[in-house]
Amino acid sequence: MMSRILLLLSIWIQPASAYASTFIGNGGNLMDGVLHSTLGAIAAANEQALKSDEELCACYGNSKQCALLSDLNHAQVAFCAAFIKSHAADLNKLLFKKSSVTFKWVANGLNEKGSSRAVDAITQKSNQRILIDENRFRDMSSADRIQLITHEFGHLLSWNGKDIGDVGAMGPFTGKDGARDFLDVLGAAYAIEAMRAEAILLESSDWSSPFYRLRVGITIGTQSESRRFRSSSFVDKDTDVINVSASYYQRPTSRFGLALRYIRESGGDSSTGVAAGFNRQLLYPGLEWRDLLLSGDTDHWLSPIHYSVMAGLGGGVVKHALQDDFNTYKGSKNAVGAYLELALHVPLTYGLFVNGTYSLQYLPYKISGLGIEQKSVVESILWGVSYGY
Repeated sequence: MMSRILLLLSIWIQPASAYASTFIGNGGNLMDGVLHSTLGAIAAANEQALKSDEELCACYGNSKQCALLSDLNHAQVAFCAAFIKSHAADLNKLLFKKSSVTFKWVANGLNEKGSSRAVDAITQKSNQRILIDENRFRDMSSADRIQLITHEFGHLLSWNGKDIGDVGAMGPFTGKDGARDFLDVLGAAYAIEAMRAEAILLESSDWSSPFYRLRVGITIGTQSESRRFRSSSFVDKDTDVINVSASYYQRPTSRFGLALRYIRESGGDSSTGVAAGFNRQLLYPGLEWRDLLLSGDTDHWLSPIHYSVMAGLGGGVVKHALQDDFNTYKGSKNAVGAYLELALHVPLTYGLFVNGTYSLQYLPYKISGLGIEQKSVVESILWGVSYGY
């Protein structure tokens, strides 16, 4: 168990430069980290294949990849195993940072060259580039991602001095699509080796996905006011905060998006002998940036955990009231301020997340008639839930 945890962590925290993952176009894609993890799992599978005592390209379980391998005849299993052993070093060269392989996310679908057939990825061997349909890749299991990327890396290898395409026979893999069938088998074999190396889980999870276009949520908590404000407002208790949030991303895999926060802050106190209370209703539009916390195998519970940073400018109406035994004093002010928020989103199921939020707010205002002034940066800690879809 400990070795499995260490291996998963090593893949999660592997530096971005460790694998052949230079991206062109479509910057700021949330799937970048997932692809890094996939490449790390393929590297672990490659190492496992070289030292494994188990039969390569053979599996008798119930997974999709096992079903594909179990249909192979003896000659096909032997050919696949021999190919892995003889090409493991070449695959390593493609995987790691000195490789010239680049990747590009495609948002509008991919079609096979000269055909209307939709595909998950296309390899352009002439410039060592792999195009990936980001929507399909996003919705795949970790095993399916390994199978796909290994298939595409196969096009960058050679067999008997020739390029490996999708058309024509390849060894005992006969028929018009023999080479394509072999690369699918190769990808399945690497997915199984990744499972044997415990670099990915055996089963997909049902945790909420971090890939959504719209997230709405509500959090509640308290805000700490400055000593000067507490003294002038006669409220010596923490402020109650309700934060209703909405965030929108152009694509489910985008890192940058638009955000809106409606915040209601209120407080009251009578312990000083003066009944005091206030209410702030504020609106902050802004920008939000999000990323996976660990960028690992998205079938694992930890990997859908992500964080977001939101910055906004806005403001609203501030109202204060003071009352003693004889009089009531009221005052209001339109205030303009800035808001900064760091939030952690921990997955539940059915698109729900538990949220923990830490925020800073600068909302300076002064109500002269009551002698109340707020000019400090205040911080709040909130907890709640959100729903992403």
